[in-house]
Amino acid sequence: MNDEKGYALIIVLWIIVIVGVIFANLADETNINNLLTRNDLKRREVRNAALSGLMYGIDTLKEEIDYSDIEGMIVKELDFEFGSDIDCQVEVEEIGSRLNLNYDPYRILSSLKWWSKDLTEEIEKSDLFPNLSFAKEIIEENYDKDYKKFNFDLVPKEVITYGKFNVNYSRLDSLEKLLELRDVDESQRDIIIQELTRLRREDKVIKLVDELPNLIAGLDMTSFDKIKPYLSTEGRININLVSKELLDVLIERILISRDKDSKSSSRYTSLIVNYRDNYQIKDFKQLQNHLNIFRGEEFDLLNVYFSTYSKYFSIKVKSLSKEMKIQKNLKIIVKRLKTNRDSYKIKIINWAES
Repeated sequence: MNDEKGYALIIVLWIIVIVGVIFANLADETNINNLLTRNDLKRREVRNAALSGLMYGIDTLKEEIDYSDIEGMIVKELDFEFGSDIDCQVEVEEIGSRLNLNYDPYRILSSLKWWSKDLTEEIEKSDLFPNLSFAKEIIEENYDKDYKKFNFDLVPKEVITYGKFNVNYSRLDSLEKLLELRDVDESQRDIIIQELTRLRREDKVIKLVDELPNLIAGLDMTSFDKIKPYLSTEGRININLVSKELLDVLIERILISRDKDSKSSSRYTSLIVNYRDNYQIKDFKQLQNHLNIFRGEEFDLLNVYFSTYSKYFSIKVKSLSKEMKIQKNLKIIVKRLKTNRDSYKIKIINWAES
């Protein structure tokens, strides 16, 4: 009898242990689920904060920008009522006033201290680059090895891949690649390249893309419609922001192309830099009226190489939960399109998040 009671007690104790383990596991699972739910909610809060930061950046670019004080708009710390422990930083950076790796002439790209003849040859053989990450290996293998300060982090500060093909000066080997990419047939490709070569030889400045069907004999409208969205006649580089070194290179090209003394480029550059330090250039006629430079054909080429407003920006957003160490990073490339005198619409052309 005592043995039976002993066995019963042991069974009861085991049942208690098993039930205890089950409840402990249930409690742990509940805690884990609560923690996962809390983490998920916080991740959503952090991402929402990042999206709010992105909208702040976009709204900033919709308004007119004072380029003389552009540093004041670049970095902004935001506060959010819905997440007191969340920090959010927004960085807006102008990137359009850099050289275009896909399209700008090699004689201009060669002004970069790290550029090399080998790099030119490799770029010529390559397809168009959607972004710089696709060109990283080629650049790192073929940059000028005499330039000891080279680091790939330098490249995005000096070149971009975004933008349209400028029919007045972008290199024609890139146009060949673009035409093939847009599935323009070989006979039409030959016609377009040959006729643009002729127009350039005649120093013809094309002011509107829509002029091309009238200027290029034999261009059919089907081919034109395929490539029209990728073509431009307007300058991309903001004359208010372009570096003094690049400004000098481009002005020299303008003068040489019109058989003018290229030695004047340094004087022109100094006059422009001194002027823009005090005034925002909103119209190229300011340079004629106030500085007495760029007359006749030279003036027409200002609109080919330069703009008075910026078209391409990157918006970088970093939001962080200090309590749970959860972070969201956004990097967006946008194109800024003028709708009227003082307002712009923003088109997102690249999106990355981590």
